[in-house]
Amino acid sequence: MHSGHASLWNGVTDLIRAADVSYANHEGPTAEGIAPGGRYIPNAPVYDGLAYTGYPTFNYHPSLDSALLEAGFQIVSTSNNHAMDRGVIGADKTIASLKRAGLQFIGTRSSAESEQGRASTWHAIIDKNGFRLAWI
Repeated sequence: MHSGHASLWNGVTDLIRAADVSYANHEGPTAEGIAPGGRYIPNAPVYDGLAYTGYPTFNYHPSLDSALLEAGFQIVSTSNNHAMDRGVIGADKTIASLKRAGLQFIGTRSSAESEQGRASTWHAIIDKNGFRLAWI
């Protein structure tokens, strides 16, 4: 899947892809169409300043997640001070977006998983070049 945003890393894509494992901080939600306060905005443009915003409350278009994978990242952390910038719905939509993109993540889990008490979702494992890396 080509997202069109992989060019964000054009200057460093070769370095990212050359690493055995590339990790990034996912500094904010990728909650499709969710404005601050959890309000849904249907068909919001990719960079609209309402659903998709920067500082101080972040939210990125979900196409960013597949772009991260295209650039060479294998795993991201969603555990940071902006994880809840779009509330619980934003965290849930971010997790769904990361799963759709096929990008591994650690740091948060969906509200449904939290309610079920599924502790196994607090980690990810990457096997690379004979090594097994556990991310907690």
